[in-house]
Amino acid sequence: MSNNFKPNELRLINSLILDPDFKILQAYNQSVSSFQLNKISEIEHSRMIQWILNPNESHGLGTTPLKTLLNACWYELVDKNIKPAFFDVLDITPITISQMSLESVISFTEFTADNYGRVDILLILPDDDIAIVIENKYGAGESGDQLANYRKWGDEKLKEFDVLYLYMDFMEKWTGKADEQWIKISYEWLIDTLSYAIKEPHVPERIKQIITDYHNEIVDDCLLSDPHYENVRRIYHEFSQKHIEALKILDRHEIYNMDCQDYLSDIQEKWTDDLRIKHLCFVNEDVFELLRESSINEALNNFLEANEPNITIEFTRKYISIHHDKWRVIQKDKLGKWCVYLHFEEAKTFEDDSLKNELPCFNLKLVFHFINFNDEKFEVIENIWGKYFTGNKLNKENLGKYKSIRLQNNISKDKYDMLDIVRKYIKEINYFF
Repeated sequence: MSNNFKPNELRLINSLILDPDFKILQAYNQSVSSFQLNKISEIEHSRMIQWILNPNESHGLGTTPLKTLLNACWYELVDKNIKPAFFDVLDITPITISQMSLESVISFTEFTADNYGRVDILLILPDDDIAIVIENKYGAGESGDQLANYRKWGDEKLKEFDVLYLYMDFMEKWTGKADEQWIKISYEWLIDTLSYAIKEPHVPERIKQIITDYHNEIVDDCLLSDPHYENVRRIYHEFSQKHIEALKILDRHEIYNMDCQDYLSDIQEKWTDDLRIKHLCFVNEDVFELLRESSINEALNNFLEANEPNITIEFTRKYISIHHDKWRVIQKDKLGKWCVYLHFEEAKTFEDDSLKNELPCFNLKLVFHFINFNDEKFEVIENIWGKYFTGNKLNKENLGKYKSIRLQNNISKDKYDMLDIVRKYIKEINYFF
């Protein structure tokens, strides 16, 4: 298929290619992470989580990951009247968790649950008489009555154990038909565990690299956080703005995300300027995707700052975080780390075929960070939390490092829609200041 680039369009694209910084940006195509080289599916996520939770594995973290997970579950339930039997009947608390052995663990992924399907992760702790059944979701939805069926299977086959049922969802979509025995939990405990492991001196270096790669994969920081890309990080925002017209041209001609079959067919034709541009974009796909997303988010950043006074914005190719000047009052250091902010994060790619053609969008969280938090302002945070998370009080004694509340999903990247949403939540949150 010919794209029929016009002479002035070719001139702008040639200018982009001849820019000396384009050579620097091409380093971005050079994958250095095992998770970049091998696309990680929901099953691979489950295998990584199984590996991390097993204290007998080579990571050297012992029981810390498992205790972190159990404490995170307790925290989710601390102010709820109805708790799963595992925590209610056994009276499990951080104190009792700290005294559990948890050393003897047998772990499985994709464990066959008779005719009910396969349990994503199953942990058996015979010395503690505990079994943990985990349904792990990474974008995909629940099939049929999975949770009810796994609960039925667990009650039948694991009756000699105290069973903890976890519905773990990276996207916090919570679409499963869970009963009161299932605890819904995000990946935040996992991110905390990986962050801890990266800093631990006793973790072997080869293991630390695997953990670092996986951490960066799930927090969408897999490339630009790597020192290998220091020069790319320094120039890509400026480069995308300098050549924004050329990037718009490539977008109009639908050069991005070229189908492999189409590419194979095209390169067997006569090499024209159009085909050479296609080839350039295909072999530098990561670079052009980075520049494209950067230009979109930078334009959105500039629009929001111009139309909503008194806000500060941090953004990358994957997210936009927004903080209002009024919110600094709850910080110990007024110029330091934000304690509350709106976080628009690019929606993950769903595995469901029906959703593959969705327009680019953001999911929105309200994030609370407590590292720079002024304890005397707890009531402000408590009131904000209560507005958006009714029925689950914020416990001052167990704040942890951060918490987040999912506010909205699948928000269009349209700048006017984004502005309306930003104004809406700033107005609501400012009521408490």
